Amino acid sequence: VDTTTIEGIDLANELVHAAEEADAGVVVLPAILAARVMASKQSWADVPFPIIMVPRSSEDA
Repeated sequence: VDTTTIEGIDLANELVHAAEEADAGVVVLPAILAARVMASKQSWADVPFPIIMVPRSSEDA
């Protein structure tokens, strides 16, 4: 099944939204791939690559 949704939650969308809520300027992460990994593993600890959120500097705000 090629999906990023678990129990009605679109994980790719949730990941992007969470990054926006955290005011991250850049998210270095293939969100769709991460969501697909989550769909199969259902644990962030099982994502086989780092999730890196780079905050905006105050100068960029």
